[in-house]
Amino acid sequence: MEKNTRLIEYKKSWTSFHSFASIFSTTLIVRLLLLAIRRVVEDDREG
Repeated sequence: MEKNTRLIEYKKSWTSFHSFASIFSTTLIVRLLLLAIRRVVEDDREG
């Protein structure tokens, strides 16, 4: 990605590990939320 804009300040401390951890944690949170929502919906259908 080119850094031709002054709107975003890029820090040199961000590494590929940080990117991986960020994507992994976001995916995990979304999956857990979907699991919780599915359980609530299934409980409503049964009872």
